[in-house]
Amino acid sequence: MNICILTHTFPRNEKDVAAAFMKEFADGLCDNGHKVVVVTPFDSEFARKGDKFKIILYKYIWPDRLHCIGYSKTMDADISLRKKAYFLLPFMLFFGIIALWKAVKKEKIDQCSLDFTQRADRDVCVNTDWCSFCGDFAWH
Repeated sequence: MNICILTHTFPRNEKDVAAAFMKEFADGLCDNGHKVVVVTPFDSEFARKGDKFKIILYKYIWPDRLHCIGYSKTMDADISLRKKAYFLLPFMLFFGIIALWKAVKKEKIDQCSLDFTQRADRDVCVNTDWCSFCGDFAWH
């Protein structure tokens, strides 16, 4: 099965602890025989090599230094959103959906997992499955 994971945070390198569970999730799917594509926002520190899965980075703002959502850069002390995050969030979501749509078509994705965690003390995840039969998303 071809599976796509859309997430706002993914470990940028082997030593990064931001959302380390997402890499384990992707590895587990690959170990079970699935083809996995991870779609995640661009970050200048992203430098992964040798993974079992494909990673697609998408940009949502110019210049690159303004990419500050995800990767433990979105919130102040895990209490409140940084002010510029309110401005950037619609762009991240819009361009993330476009990147997801392109990945679904190009990689012939059968199922999608959309995972967004809001805060350390209040995990909010949005999960959905791509239905290859009807060609649409089924929200859960």
